[in-house]
Amino acid sequence: DAAQKNLLVNLIRNQADALNQLINTVCQQGQPDNSPLQLEYETLMESISLSMRGLVDLSETSLERNRFQSEQTGIKNKSLLWGASLLFVLCLVGGFWWVKRGISSPLLQLSVAAEKAVHSHEPYEGYDSGAREIQNLNRSLMHLTHSLEDLVETRTHQLAKTEAEMRKLSHVASRISDAVIITGANGQVEWVNDGFIRQSGYQLKDIIGKRPGSLLQGPKSDPTTVAFMHAQLEAGKGFRVQLINYTKQNRQYWIQLEVQPVYDTEHQLSNYIGVARDITRDKQELRDQRLETIGNVASGLAHDLNNILAPITLSIEMLKEMYPDSDEMVDTIEQCSKRASQMVQQLLNYVKGHAGTVAVFQLKDVMNETVELLRFTLPKKVSIDFSFDLLDTLIYGDSTQIQQMLINLAVNARDAMPEGGRIELRVEKVELSEPQFSSMVLVSDKAKPGMFAVIRLADSGTGIEPDKLERIFEPFYTTKAPEDGTGLGLAAVAGIMKGHRGMIQVESKVGHGTTFSLFLPIHQPEAEKPPRMESKHAMA
Repeated sequence: DAAQKNLLVNLIRNQADALNQLINTVCQQGQPDNSPLQLEYETLMESISLSMRGLVDLSETSLERNRFQSEQTGIKNKSLLWGASLLFVLCLVGGFWWVKRGISSPLLQLSVAAEKAVHSHEPYEGYDSGAREIQNLNRSLMHLTHSLEDLVETRTHQLAKTEAEMRKLSHVASRISDAVIITGANGQVEWVNDGFIRQSGYQLKDIIGKRPGSLLQGPKSDPTTVAFMHAQLEAGKGFRVQLINYTKQNRQYWIQLEVQPVYDTEHQLSNYIGVARDITRDKQELRDQRLETIGNVASGLAHDLNNILAPITLSIEMLKEMYPDSDEMVDTIEQCSKRASQMVQQLLNYVKGHAGTVAVFQLKDVMNETVELLRFTLPKKVSIDFSFDLLDTLIYGDSTQIQQMLINLAVNARDAMPEGGRIELRVEKVELSEPQFSSMVLVSDKAKPGMFAVIRLADSGTGIEPDKLERIFEPFYTTKAPEDGTGLGLAAVAGIMKGHRGMIQVESKVGHGTTFSLFLPIHQPEAEKPPRMESKHAMA
């Protein structure tokens, strides 16, 4: 009847409310508010609660429709049905609770512990509760953590050791006077030492990422040697060469360069390392030794020629006295004898740096006299352009030798311009330091840094080939035909400059002419006494 039906429905509702309270209690145990697992669990429990409400509604409908059947079956069967439904729901809730307590919560604790270790850089502490599988997972994580810590410690130690070795090598390389260059396999600079900076004037930032030759090589760098270097690098091979390089200030210097390839553990080319030694002074000393040897030979030859020419000259004088009306043959012999005597005198001037009358003189006076003399002696097709900007420039030496030297250079310039041309004479004042001496072709061993008067004589002639520039001051070496030159004119110039403690710089380009720059030390009036002129082995 209606009373029994209402009683049964109320019973179901009461049991549903009790079940909802149980669900809420389970959800609140062991979970922080608003955690992902809490939200997921509450959603699940809400679904169960809705199912229970549906079950109540369904029970009311069933009871209404089957009132007749219920009256016959009895209240006992209805209680069994409700009990089975309630048991199923409780089993479902218990299963979810077991998953939460046995699996989800331990996994969450493992995640929190791992995240804490990552962010705090502290050792992983682990989580020692939960199911056996969870504990096995925890032990594996602990073992992995310890292995990683050992690996990191080993790598850190190796890295510290490598860095210490690199600092040591860098310190040693910085102390080496030679230039050390390290490039990649592509030839681009990766590192240079302090020796390279001192030698070239370039900082690492100036040359890093570039090929060394793009900055260091210049007009006088031998192209054959450069081509050989490139071929060896392309083949991955080392080499040793001597080459002219240029500093950042465009000063040239000789180097001996050795380059070797570097291969990695897989035998792949990784780097090139080059060591460059400045051999400019060695080259100068070798040149001086060669010229000294030639000078000694020339000295002996000059004395032998004098001994031969003396009786010839005496015989010619006797012939002219005995035969005043002698034919042209005697005159020809006399002219040849005088020319031979002049050559001997040039040899002696070269060897001894013979100084005639030495005194302090105004360079401007000597230059004006020399230019006037050249205007009368040079052909009209050769013009002279003269500029002298220094008012008072005192030189200590032999003014006659200075004039002879300029005339020799002007005559050579004339011979280099058979069709005519232009000679430019310029005089200026410069201050030189010892490192700048390396750009000179010839330097007196008595030369000192200071103020110099520079006489520049330039022509528009044929020029001199680069391979001949190194030898033009050697006695008997000439670029002219045998009948046109003796090879003693520039040798005499070299001897005079050596005797005056000067230097010579030569710049020449085939087809465009040659410029000789003569550096004479300026005499300082406040000096106590002038320096003594060199008188023997001026080219040594």
